[in-house]
Amino acid sequence: MLEQVRRAAPGWASPRAWVGRSGREARSSTRRWAGGVALAALLAVWALAWPVEARAQRVESAADLKGSPARATLTVEMREGSGAWGRRASMEPLDGGSVSLRVKAPPGGEVRWYLIFPDVTRTYENANPPWKPNPYKWIGVAKIDYLRVELTHHRGESEIAPFGDPKRDLWAPVRAWFKAERGRAPSASDYNPRVGTFRFQAVVVGAEGELLARSPGLEEVGDKGISTKVARISVRGQAGYLGYVASFYNVPGVFGSVSHQSNHYIGVDCADMLVAAWGRSTGRTVKNNYNVDMLVTGQPKRAEAELRGGAPAERLAWGVAIEPGDLIAVRYEGASRYQHVGVLAGDTDGDGVLSAGDRVLHAGPHPIKEAPLSEGSFDGRVAIVRLRKL
Repeated sequence: MLEQVRRAAPGWASPRAWVGRSGREARSSTRRWAGGVALAALLAVWALAWPVEARAQRVESAADLKGSPARATLTVEMREGSGAWGRRASMEPLDGGSVSLRVKAPPGGEVRWYLIFPDVTRTYENANPPWKPNPYKWIGVAKIDYLRVELTHHRGESEIAPFGDPKRDLWAPVRAWFKAERGRAPSASDYNPRVGTFRFQAVVVGAEGELLARSPGLEEVGDKGISTKVARISVRGQAGYLGYVASFYNVPGVFGSVSHQSNHYIGVDCADMLVAAWGRSTGRTVKNNYNVDMLVTGQPKRAEAELRGGAPAERLAWGVAIEPGDLIAVRYEGASRYQHVGVLAGDTDGDGVLSAGDRVLHAGPHPIKEAPLSEGSFDGRVAIVRLRKL
């Protein structure tokens, strides 16, 4: 540490160097020495504080939950705004709305709340993607990695409003963990702090640290993914179809996903995310699995165009040929079928026509993201359709 201080403060001198110097030199050396000591103290405090913060935000996997009660006996109740409490396992509120969770803990126990999250920094595959051998071959339902982190600011509270502080990013400790463990923090689109899907678990701990009770959580991850009994809040970005599409942030990308995964926010590919969001927005459950070509060819076509650099070769006016919420599907050069699909967010660059600056929401093989058409993901022959009936 002292050698580090010497390098950080070139004028540093040890007290022995005072001997034989004039008063002016001694005073100058004293100031330099004091500055070095102050810097050393700051560095020491920082070095001690950092591990404490890291320990406070420990991330756990299912393998870490030794001693957890085998059966979930706690029920998480939910309510939106000042409405009635309900024993439902999921909710899809609008961004900015008030959401509360509560449990009835046994006497003498302390409630701890956990945010349960999938590892969305990696992709998952139910079927081989086209860039692998035997493309589109079914290989089985992918095992999605789930973890949890305690919401320490809610320790001891039986009732919480997880989104009550708009300045608090629930994903901050998750990003810090990825940075420390994997060397890279996830992007904002990997874990969206405002909209998307969030899962919660409550655990009650006794005075000696023993586990007294828990609600469904990591322990309920099975062959089909995480249980639908785990408390889930999927926050919509706005009313209508596009809002439900945004509720799929924080959900893993799964190539070849199936309807059970997409309908329950477990995992999605490009087509199944749009189908599941349509089902949510219309109050219907779509059980059929759709690939891109099946989805697009079964809907009324509004327009077709060739896209290069995100710009269409012909003029497509907003409000005339196309509308926000229309699907845009691409058939890449040399392909005979549509291979990727997203949903148009609207005239985001304000020029009145479909152009490279307009943005699209799409998933696959990675989780959902919003990106401009200029990114190039839809360069090729595109069809624009409106979902009417599935």
